[in-house]
Amino acid sequence: MSMGMPNISSCENLACAYNCDNKCNAMTVIVSENEGTKCDTQFSSAGKADLLPAVGFVAACCVTDCRYNNTLKCRANGIRIVLRSDHAECGTYLNDKIKMA
Repeated sequence: MSMGMPNISSCENLACAYNCDNKCNAMTVIVSENEGTKCDTQFSSAGKADLLPAVGFVAACCVTDCRYNNTLKCRANGIRIVLRSDHAECGTYLNDKIKMA
């Protein structure tokens, strides 16, 4: 089902309804430029999403200055979702202005 979309290898947002043992169970997520590189799919709920083993994928990335963004699609091999302040962000983000060694 990935259709070339990178998977979400881990997620630190334990409060998210899609988080199960640091894995994302959302079918797909969207990363936006709101508040940095925010995971727009995250939300808190009293219940949790289906806890069957699943791997979430990045459906779209709106962070245009990321090295891995190509025509609003993430081209990283996979991403990590990390906690920053009070929201979840893409921990794989690399500013395109920073040259890779």
